[in-house]
Amino acid sequence: MLATEQLLPLPPFPFPPRLEITCYYNPFMLNESTALEQMNAATVSLPRYPTGRFHGRGVVIPGGGVKYFPSAWVCIHMLRHVGCTLPIELWHLGPDEMSDEMKSLVEPLGVTCVDAIEVRKQHPVRTVGKANGGHEGWELKPYSILHSRFREVLFFDADNMPVVDPTFLFDTPQYQKCGSIFWPDPFYFAPQDRIWELTGVPYRHEPQFESGQILVDKERCWGPLNLAMWMNEHSDFWYRHMYGDKDTFHMAWRKLEIEYATPEKTYERIQGVMCHHDFEGRRIFQHRHGHKWTVDTANIRIRSVLLHDEAISSIGQLKSNWRTRPNKPFEMSAASALEQRVAAQLTRGVWKCNKWTNRRFLFMEDGRLFDVSSRNYYAWNLKVASKRWSIHLIGWDRVEYLQFDEFDPTHSELELDNAIFRFRPSTELGRQHVFTTLLDQAFLFVRPGTIAKTLRFTPEGIILGGRPESELTWDVRMGPNHRWQLHVCGSTGENTCMEQCDEGYWKALGVNIGAIYRIGFPPPQDMARYPLAIPCKGQCNISIGGLIAHQAIFENDGSIYFGNRRLLRA
Repeated sequence: MLATEQLLPLPPFPFPPRLEITCYYNPFMLNESTALEQMNAATVSLPRYPTGRFHGRGVVIPGGGVKYFPSAWVCIHMLRHVGCTLPIELWHLGPDEMSDEMKSLVEPLGVTCVDAIEVRKQHPVRTVGKANGGHEGWELKPYSILHSRFREVLFFDADNMPVVDPTFLFDTPQYQKCGSIFWPDPFYFAPQDRIWELTGVPYRHEPQFESGQILVDKERCWGPLNLAMWMNEHSDFWYRHMYGDKDTFHMAWRKLEIEYATPEKTYERIQGVMCHHDFEGRRIFQHRHGHKWTVDTANIRIRSVLLHDEAISSIGQLKSNWRTRPNKPFEMSAASALEQRVAAQLTRGVWKCNKWTNRRFLFMEDGRLFDVSSRNYYAWNLKVASKRWSIHLIGWDRVEYLQFDEFDPTHSELELDNAIFRFRPSTELGRQHVFTTLLDQAFLFVRPGTIAKTLRFTPEGIILGGRPESELTWDVRMGPNHRWQLHVCGSTGENTCMEQCDEGYWKALGVNIGAIYRIGFPPPQDMARYPLAIPCKGQCNISIGGLIAHQAIFENDGSIYFGNRRLLRA
């Protein structure tokens, strides 16, 4: 940032020789020096409530696009399942996030789809989402609340869902008194955090907000809602000092000294699900932030989470009816003869793409895709339109379309727009078999001084059942001694490298100690040197998905028996 007017030096070509560019310091730029001044200015210039514009009560859910629509679909179905009859608005960012088919699926459920890009033409703001300068679309949350047609709004994140009819919350004494309910996060801002200084809000020892659900009367809370929206318009600054949108509500309410209600009991966290409660301590919401619902990949069952079967049933309906979804994986049975011919070529091994610095892809016949280098994509599809082929690389929040004019199955190259796929007939072809032996299998992971864990390896490179710090992702590579190696990584970096000893058994290398073996296979002889720390006695069934996979017996001396094999605890 230039403090005074200054000329920038420019190269002589291709600019005209007499061209000059002048830069000025912008005193209204939001930064640490100007934040408090501009926060105070925004506070005294908030708009008045538009009497007569909003009416009634309703539910607002931002949930467009391939990443969030399945979760929004489940949330809508669960609202109707528990008996909620409130009208629903489903907000999205443009037609790319909400096709006519998607609208036709939700409209019979009493849902109105609202395009925030169109609303923005009448009610302009600096940004409403990632596509136009925002961060992950979080800015859409306060915007959708402000401009929904309802005066009283029950807001849900798309990946949230009720387990009881939440309509009663409008009639609680706490809401009637304050006009808003926010649910607590178990985290607190520290006294030294700069957010207090930047907003001018006096320090308070109180929990942050978890904004996956909000209940608000806009007429009574119009001021703080607009102040929160102003902070989200400047998300490029405020999100550096708080986690997303959630505490823009917190600071806005405190800045204007507006009272709000909040249940005393903080949420119960269950494996990536935040379970929220009412003022009596009863569970009413399940915010599945860590395991968003998907149509074409596995949705794991989490113990103690309610209404899982009902949610899975609704996902099944969506899979049957959402026929033109852009992230639909390839189905060999539904493909034409020519598509099957091309698919047969794609699925015969590893392909290397020059578009992304020699990324490697493994196309599976069932539509799964192993994005070996980055795991940005998990599935693929193949289409022909207007005599041009396209390969669809399907990711969690995107679909990449790679076009090519023709296909010759005798060649080992595909010439695509800005990319070349090259077939790699090397030892890496064996990866397909190795991947298959790991996928959808249950493995027992044993290490000294730790409790034995049952792990599952997903096609997306995620490990289920492990600790995020040490067992989060996985990959398979060829080792220097021409043996396959399994790399198990945690959130802090690579944690364990194991070498394949046989199809169901992998043993740690170097200074790492431990092993995994497929449950149902006989335990290897040398597993006796891997003691387990399991402080219990008796018989235990190690199970996956409710099915007994292997049986273990624990004795007083710490011994564990698998069948007739005895393992000693240290």
